[in-house]
Amino acid sequence: MLSYNEIVENIRRANGYWQSNVGPAQETNGVPVPFWDTAAYHTGNMEAYFTLEDEAYRRYSQEWAEHNGWWGHPTKADPGEWTFGYSQDPNSKAALFGDWQTCFQTYLDLYALDPDPKKIERAKFVCDYQLSTGENGYWWWADALYMVMPVYIKLFLTFGDTKYLDALYRFFKFAKELMYDGEDGMPTPVGGEFRHLFYRDGSYVGSEINGTKNFWARGDGWVFAGLAKVLNEMPEDYEHYGYFKRTYLEMAPAVIACQKVDGEGRGFWTQSMLADYPLSEENPQGYETSGTGFFTYGLFWGLNYGLLDGETYLPAAERALNYLSKVALHPDGKVGYVQPIGSNATQATPRDCTVNFGVGAFLLAMCEAARFVNGTPANEAALRRFMWGKWAIRAGSENYYCCAAGPLRLPAPFVRDGELYIPAAAAKAVLGADRDVPVRELGKKAIPLRDGVVLLSHKEKNFCEKDGKIKELLLSKIK
Repeated sequence: MLSYNEIVENIRRANGYWQSNVGPAQETNGVPVPFWDTAAYHTGNMEAYFTLEDEAYRRYSQEWAEHNGWWGHPTKADPGEWTFGYSQDPNSKAALFGDWQTCFQTYLDLYALDPDPKKIERAKFVCDYQLSTGENGYWWWADALYMVMPVYIKLFLTFGDTKYLDALYRFFKFAKELMYDGEDGMPTPVGGEFRHLFYRDGSYVGSEINGTKNFWARGDGWVFAGLAKVLNEMPEDYEHYGYFKRTYLEMAPAVIACQKVDGEGRGFWTQSMLADYPLSEENPQGYETSGTGFFTYGLFWGLNYGLLDGETYLPAAERALNYLSKVALHPDGKVGYVQPIGSNATQATPRDCTVNFGVGAFLLAMCEAARFVNGTPANEAALRRFMWGKWAIRAGSENYYCCAAGPLRLPAPFVRDGELYIPAAAAKAVLGADRDVPVRELGKKAIPLRDGVVLLSHKEKNFCEKDGKIKELLLSKIK
């Protein structure tokens, strides 16, 4: 296993190379284009920020978001005219097409660090309209399950409204029934037993390459990583939590079963996961970095969160980490062997081929591996993210901690008739309420930690075994 310092060096080399060569402002004919490919990079860049608390990373994403005006698709059309079919044209009306919504993940991350309603006004407006239409078929291709699922879980964290979870379930259920090669997907297996993987979209169902079902690595990587992001924050007692968890746990063994291993013991996934084929003389192994990066992230997340056992899954995760570190990452920091944009699983992918979303996948994988090796980082940025949608309080103490505001001094919580209350002045400052508010009304669970500190959270399970340092940092804020 790579050391923590080696992993951090990989993050710095890859992100330093990208940001020194590509500026944050992206335009087409003078119009800001916050499209999926650049937005997917920023999800990795923000993960690197939360891991290392490097302000240059946050500023890079902040400048990109400001250049975009905190919007997704730039259409000014009436929502009733919006569409969700494929379109990369900023002059279309495709505000409901998920590739234009990936950017909302980063806007919500930046809002959580420094709340300003303008940062998420458009994201909330678009998603609120989307879930009000009664249409469930918005996520008709596998990529959408990474592009947009995390947006809905972040909206839930921000506003505490389960309507975002309910829409997330409806849209995901449609996608799974359309594309999943499993019991919850197509009613009968196509071409033999279920493989518990997703086709790229409905038009690929039953397609083959070299006599094997054609499961696209980057597409399934999008799904696997998206499920990890959703499960990380979804309350375990939400009625459909098990539906998402079961999908992740069905995919995990299917994913590692498809891993290829080169002569040096480095693990990766080819563009079509089941096929064994060379793409070119320059890449006879079939190396591909974007799918490998997303799978590596999803595997290390499951190991960190305790959903995957180390004996079965750590060898595959470690082999993939070695591939990313020793094959994909060049000495100068370029991340190579990234399949270009396109769903064709036979594209030439040479060593020097680098693309923004592939760098994002690399950063996600490295950050989750760093957490596996060294625990969740104990810095203020990571704590703000960890506390998204949560409060920490202690009866009799004026010290509070909540996500966007960080540490606060407000009138102390108190006990009345055996019940814990947030006093009116504190409730007004944080909740906008003008009365003493019993904790039970916050719609959160009161989780006792230590020394009288109570965590108010939407989840029962808030800390995994990797979270010891960040838990201590939180407790130090509530003395």
